[in-house]
Amino acid sequence: MLISDANLDAMHTFFDDLWREVIPTLQPIHPPFAKKDTKGFKVSRNPRAGYTQLAEGDEDLWAYQNRHQCDKAAYVMYPVVVKVLGDEVEKVEIAYLWVEPVRLIEEWIDMDGERRRRHTVIVYTLKDGRKRVIDPSRSQFGIKDVKKSYHEYLDAYAPATPPDQPQLMTFGGYATFLRRGLGDDKSWLQELFFYKLLAANVTITYNKWEREYIQGGISAVDVLGGGQVEAKEGLSKAMKEVTLRVREMVDAGKASMSN
Repeated sequence: MLISDANLDAMHTFFDDLWREVIPTLQPIHPPFAKKDTKGFKVSRNPRAGYTQLAEGDEDLWAYQNRHQCDKAAYVMYPVVVKVLGDEVEKVEIAYLWVEPVRLIEEWIDMDGERRRRHTVIVYTLKDGRKRVIDPSRSQFGIKDVKKSYHEYLDAYAPATPPDQPQLMTFGGYATFLRRGLGDDKSWLQELFFYKLLAANVTITYNKWEREYIQGGISAVDVLGGGQVEAKEGLSKAMKEVTLRVREMVDAGKASMSN
């Protein structure tokens, strides 16, 4: 059965909300002080003249929380996207591409003023040929509207002349790509292990949720794209709990190895 664009849009909104629930368990929130302008904002960990501390609910705080988080968002969300779309999806890929930020944290601007940035998103292709983007960490670049096809996304946010073309990879291929790029950086390799472990546990958690809430011929897209609040809250809560559990398990392992 053809999935409506409206249900897909609502499903994307659910993934955005889910990422907002999960990210505090991945990293502590220490609101910085910021000085804003139309192109972005500068940040400081300490009070400075002309700087105001970002408050909970400020979209710039959300942007700050999302910096450097696109790889992690893809790892957390990928297995859920695969399970939710089920038989309707042809393939789900992780795309490594360039974007031209709408707004940007100034500490990221290169010395030559270059603003374009590498970014990671999830791209799924349905069996009917529609190809769309899920980008939960987009706020770090001031990108708001992501309810677009893959090609519309590139037209809207890719630089006019990107240094290279987007790379579309499988989940395993992306893990290999990251490992090669990380080299012998032990802290990043530990993080990669955490996200691989998290992805496995997220899949198990989703399967339990599906058995409870997806019944009677209704699809997961219909549930997450519809008004079934209890089911959506149930998945959000389960995802937050499993993320925290895996984080605590990995941190405990690190502590025992250092003793």
